[in-house]
Amino acid sequence: MADSELAYTPATSFLRPPAFEQHDEAYKAMVLKKFFALYPDLGTAKTYMLLREFLAMWQAGQVDGIMVIAPIGVHVQWVDEELPATTNQKCVTAIWPEMPPIKKTWLPRIFTIYPEAFRRKPKPPPRHPGESRGDLIKRRREWREKLRDAFKIMEAYLNSGRIGLIVDEAQMMMHNNSKTSKRIRELKELAAYRRVASGDPAPSGLLINYYPQYTFLNSKILDCTTRGQFEQKYCKMGGYMGRQIVGNINEEDFYKRVAPWTYTVKLDDCIDMPEQTFLTEKVPLTDTQQRLIRQIKEEFKADLDQDTVYMPLVLQRLTRMQQIGCGFLPVKEDEDAEGKPIFKMRKVPELRTQTLENLLLRMRGKVVIWSRFTPCIERLTKHFGDEAVKYRGGMDRQERADNKLRFTKDPKCKYIFAQYKSAGAGFNGLQVSRYTIYWSHTNDAGLRHQSERRTWRLGQHRPCFYFDLQAAGTYDAETRRAVRNHRNLSRDILANIRRWRSA
Repeated sequence: MADSELAYTPATSFLRPPAFEQHDEAYKAMVLKKFFALYPDLGTAKTYMLLREFLAMWQAGQVDGIMVIAPIGVHVQWVDEELPATTNQKCVTAIWPEMPPIKKTWLPRIFTIYPEAFRRKPKPPPRHPGESRGDLIKRRREWREKLRDAFKIMEAYLNSGRIGLIVDEAQMMMHNNSKTSKRIRELKELAAYRRVASGDPAPSGLLINYYPQYTFLNSKILDCTTRGQFEQKYCKMGGYMGRQIVGNINEEDFYKRVAPWTYTVKLDDCIDMPEQTFLTEKVPLTDTQQRLIRQIKEEFKADLDQDTVYMPLVLQRLTRMQQIGCGFLPVKEDEDAEGKPIFKMRKVPELRTQTLENLLLRMRGKVVIWSRFTPCIERLTKHFGDEAVKYRGGMDRQERADNKLRFTKDPKCKYIFAQYKSAGAGFNGLQVSRYTIYWSHTNDAGLRHQSERRTWRLGQHRPCFYFDLQAAGTYDAETRRAVRNHRNLSRDILANIRRWRSA
């Protein structure tokens, strides 16, 4: 097949047909380009777009395989859910910690991995209390023999043929000096082609978040070889000693440069979506909660029975106030062998659970409930018994899959208590629910937006309702307002890129 034919082939015989015409637009925009940014709205099936392009190029003999870097959990869905839903073509696949399919084959190869597996060099196991030096050396020698360096394995896979490199949920790269960004950039020259993809690539609404993503693709797109050059060209500086980025400048020049290498589309432009309604549910505070929050604001500490928690930093105080509002307070109890603190969770009398129960009585069907904190998810899942499941960090792959299946298929399971970082990005299937409740709030605009789109996405046909639990005297309302403002700025950037692309 000639390149010109490949560029405009609407679909291959073994792919499911596109859901809407924007899928064809995205395919034509990026196919055969060595680097490209795919920023469609959440819920528009960007994974389908990427798999469709890859399989078409594989069929044409352009590539042998792809390596997908995605958040933990999302990297599993690429193979277990998205691939079977996209094609009936047999593929050789591996999901880390499985070894990638390095051996050449006539079938397309797909390997998925998450950043936590490779962004840090593996550390040898710590010394156990009372362990002799000889035993420690022996145990570390055994550890080295079993050690698998994920980064070297990724390099070997990319060198095993013409392998494309896809960074899904590319907002994980928005900090240029992070270990994730640096290590991913080290791999880019080994890839046959490069893609970044995200439904919300810059949650803060600042252009600086795009710099590492486009630098990974090709530094010539922005004509900036260093972060300092980018800041001087596109960033408004202010804050302490004028060293903080407080806004954007020369935005039109930025849009003009990135538009030819970017595709973005709104979900509303692809398909008629149901209405979204955002509501607030007030939560009263108990006398103990009011006393602790007032003490934190005035004295930077909290006294609970015989325990005192000191909070010299602003972020500590904000987090502790939110935790107290949710009904618990972490108190340092001891230290582990590495000197890291061990906390015990002290209960604080609260009325938030009662407010949640009253709210759930007004709803019919399944409900998604979001929380920042693991202790809340554990307590609430236990409180609601067989009617609830959880989806949070620290759960193994099988338990996550079982809980997700039970929530989506079992009519007796009404509630799922989900953690933002675990289920926020790439978690599909929650559109079986039309109700979303925010038990506690995140200050990350990207995670909040991702969580909203878990229910309002392709496949949802009913109006969706979102309830924010907010307690007076806390910073719940201020957190929600700040996140909304950041989201509006981020949305404007993508709208301007679309305008320049269609110009």
